[in-house]
Amino acid sequence: MAEKDAKTVRLDEKDRRILAELERDGRASLTTLAKRVKLSKDAVAYRIRRMEEEKILLGFYTLLNITKLGLSGFKIAVKLQNATPEKRAEIVEYLKKNVAGWIASCDGRWDLVFITWKESTGEFEKLFSDFLGKYGEFVGERDLNILTEGCWFNRKYLVQGGRPLEVKWGQEKMSGGLDERDQKILRALVDNARMRLVELAEVVGMTPEGVKNRIGAMEREGVISGFKPVINASALGYQFYNVMIRLNNPRAVKRIFAFLKEHPNVVYYSKYAGSFDICADVEIDGPERFRKLMDEMKKNFAEDIRNYEPLLIYEEHRRSYSPF
Repeated sequence: MAEKDAKTVRLDEKDRRILAELERDGRASLTTLAKRVKLSKDAVAYRIRRMEEEKILLGFYTLLNITKLGLSGFKIAVKLQNATPEKRAEIVEYLKKNVAGWIASCDGRWDLVFITWKESTGEFEKLFSDFLGKYGEFVGERDLNILTEGCWFNRKYLVQGGRPLEVKWGQEKMSGGLDERDQKILRALVDNARMRLVELAEVVGMTPEGVKNRIGAMEREGVISGFKPVINASALGYQFYNVMIRLNNPRAVKRIFAFLKEHPNVVYYSKYAGSFDICADVEIDGPERFRKLMDEMKKNFAEDIRNYEPLLIYEEHRRSYSPF
């Protein structure tokens, strides 16, 4: 994750192990974390609070399988023209008010990129038409891709030899849908994944045990894929690149995916229908290391990759993963 003007913070091995365990399960209890990192419960709680105060930990979110909810992801990249800094800030504020999803500023071919979740292309068309109706004169170029599947990886760069983890989404819509209480639980959890069961129960109007059972059912159904911390990678000295890739050979997707999931600095992968074929989120310590990664990819997949466009994400204006 990118945080504007973030200061680099040094973490010791115990801090990194706590983050690595939270990567595997953002709802893991303090007791569980303490056993895994071999510290007292109080020491773990203190370290988590300190990392929150130092803006390393920015929150916790719930991984949702959006296709199970009957939603599609639309990713839009925009190149601005004749937009003053004030106008750009106004555009960002408009998107924050009208787009339920991820919004970021970047360097590269594009200036702004955002992802939104909609039930239909008609819903997306209205949202984007309204945006162009208001700010179309400041849009020089735009690019659209539809997300068809994705996979989160744990940040293996946190701990040397860290256990690999992948959490995929991209299946058919669930049968029956969610009732009102399930939706309330998701609305509360999606951007606050460590909310205690007692607090959730008060929000939903159920017993803690009832809430726990419903969360378990949504995990088994595949609606909830997991729970993750929002880690400010820039505070750890890492840059965030969003790399969109065009392929000559779509059949190479599986081989490229296998390569990406093993790399310690690749934290997310997605497959597109649109002007690009796949995309990778990379958190890496500097442009030289990034170029080395891309050179390695080009060498391994010389006949498969047509070209790629790296976006350096320097500020995320909204980190919400909520489709609501």
